[in-house]
Amino acid sequence: MARRRIKSVWLGMGAYCLAAVTVPAIVRANGVEVPAQRADAYTPFSLNLKDLPADARKRVLAVVEQPTLSAHGPLEMFTCQPSMYHWLLDHPDQTVKLWRRLGAKCIEIEDRGDGRFAWKEGVSEVHWDLVRDGPRQRVWYAEGQVKPSLLLPIVSLKAVLVLDYAEGKDGNGQLAVRHQMHLMVHTDSRAVALATRVMGDSAPKMADQFLGQLQMFYAAMAWYLDQHPDKTEKMFATLQQADPPGTRLNTPIPTAPAGQTPLPEH
Repeated sequence: MARRRIKSVWLGMGAYCLAAVTVPAIVRANGVEVPAQRADAYTPFSLNLKDLPADARKRVLAVVEQPTLSAHGPLEMFTCQPSMYHWLLDHPDQTVKLWRRLGAKCIEIEDRGDGRFAWKEGVSEVHWDLVRDGPRQRVWYAEGQVKPSLLLPIVSLKAVLVLDYAEGKDGNGQLAVRHQMHLMVHTDSRAVALATRVMGDSAPKMADQFLGQLQMFYAAMAWYLDQHPDKTEKMFATLQQADPPGTRLNTPIPTAPAGQTPLPEH
């Protein structure tokens, strides 16, 4: 279990910071396969700070200019309904619940409203805000404190996650999305800085792997729902019901009052 949740200091920090689950293992365990294609030529869109709200620009700039660690996920293309993909991005707390309907073990994500989400367990707590929602790029800013391992103290961190994406059709004329994530993390912790030096090249590689898992968290679910429309309505209809036994990785957070969660248009 520990190996599935945290493979390194940095992968653990990334997972805590952005509430990732080990989706590749989950997907294989549940028989879901996502066909991914890598484009030969693709240049990620630059992060234009002028596009960010004034109150977020300064915070994002502080991370981008002095990141303790930077990483990028793989470039992937997958068939799905773009409207469903966007809905999943807007509702990571509900995306977690959908994974649980497939038997995946996931951490809990709390929706705090106005585009803010949070994760908390023990002394670790991180919240993140959507600071840009453009037609081809999303940007999240995160802050919090985590205890990445038993050997390290509590670490305060700030992070910026950039998602570049494009909508279109694949070679068979089916609706598809192409995406790639970029992560920048900043911390003043001397312990983490020392751990990074000791790990050398393995730290950014593991961070890249984490982003690949986070991308799969959204891509695999969007693809699965597109491939199994007969199961989609049933899965959404059960979101307000109790989660299947053994699918939570942390202490439950109270949910909103019971009510029907609308099925996103697609």
